[in-house]
Order: sequence, then structure tokens, then C-alpha cells
Amino acid sequence: MVHHAGKDDARGARGHSSLRAATDTEISIKRAESGEFSIASIDKQRDGASGDKLPFELKEVQLGTDQDGDQITTAVVAHRDQSNAYSGPKLTSRQQAAKTVLFQHWMTGSPDPEGITFEQFRDLMVDRGIEEEDHPRFRQRLSELRAGLNSKGIIQVIGGRVRLVMAA
Repeated sequence: MVHHAGKDDARGARGHSSLRAATDTEISIKRAESGEFSIASIDKQRDGASGDKLPFELKEVQLGTDQDGDQITTAVVAHRDQSNAYSGPKLTSRQQAAKTVLFQHWMTGSPDPEGITFEQFRDLMVDRGIEEEDHPRFRQRLSELRAGLNSKGIIQVIGGRVRLVMAA
């Protein structure tokens, strides 16, 4: 099935949440910031690793000519060298640490396709030392961390839940 994310990529695919739950593989394709190539991201892989990023570009290849002498062409996918690939959004040290914690959490458990609750997110950040509960701005810092990861496409925040989108 081919689907689209709608106007707000951070909200994921349009439609009922059971679409994602029933999906074995989810791959998103986005244009690199440079505009020179695209990146296919493995966002969900039920029985394998997700988070891989595969840079590619479309190349025009001539297949032959038609009876009028016009070229017959097609587009083929050409892998892009990883060294030239987009490396992802710039993260603060707290955001990078939170991303790593979330990735480890998803890899060591049996992740719920709907993600974790805000409370579970808070507990993970406190337990791993990313945030301190006794900090005077704890709630604000936690909210800013979650919003920052969401805006950079690392997580999706949907319906009071947090879901990892981009792996470590």
C-alpha cells in the first residue's frame, strides 16, 4: 500500500492509527535539504532493524527509440554514497542523549507501535539522567525536549503518546 503523510509530516500518515499497527514495513521518502538527492528512511520494520537511511537519486536511462526516432527513457534508482548523504538534523547534547535513550528503550523491549505515554517518556528521561525531577524548570525543560525532538523529526507526538521515528 502506498500512503502519504498529509500536510503535517510529524503527525504521520492520515487515517486511523490501526493503519500503522497493521503495517509490517513503513518507508518514508524525503528530499534532502540540498535538493540534490532523496533519502528513504526505514521508519518501521516489524521483524528487523528500523532507522536505516538510504540516500538515492533518480537517473534517466535510455531504453531505445520509438518508431518516430524519439528516445524512450525511464528512471532508475541509483544509490548515493553515504559520505554525501544528509546526516539528519542538528541536535543539542540533551536531544542526542534523549534520542539514544529512546532508541535503546525500543530495542530492548517489545515496542508498542503507538509509542509510549508522556509519563513513560518522563520516567525514561529521569531514570537515565537526561532530566532532573527536582530542577525548578523540570516540566518546562521536559516539554521543550519533547517538542524539540518532535520538530526535528526524531519522534512523533500523537494523542498523548511519543513514538520514535528516527533511530540512533
